[in-house]
Amino acid sequence: MKTVLVVDDKESTREAVCECLGGDYSTIEACNGEEAITILGETSDISLVVLDIEMPVTNGWETLRVIRDEDGWPDMPVIMLTVHDEPECVLKAWGLGVNYYVTKPFSPITLLELTHKAIKETVND
Repeated sequence: MKTVLVVDDKESTREAVCECLGGDYSTIEACNGEEAITILGETSDISLVVLDIEMPVTNGWETLRVIRDEDGWPDMPVIMLTVHDEPECVLKAWGLGVNYYVTKPFSPITLLELTHKAIKETVND
């Protein structure tokens, strides 16, 4: 079973995402970007990251920059899951290399389908 790292400072959001994906994927939770980077460094079988923007310690933007860095995990698929629907945030996310951008509140079906798609695209590349 493939593993998804769910990164959000709100426990209720992490629980909702894990419940949505839990039938098809194993999930690991992180409450901020710093914890996520540590988990990525210690866990070799993560297949995708679901990442919030607004978090303490290390926000989603900085976390995505580290993931996309050549010394990070540049091929790791990332779904940004955020309340920010402003065009400048969406464009910034695309510019930083996010695979998909989903706004909260999210559709569980959409999130699950995009997770399948992002992981499949990575495996087929």
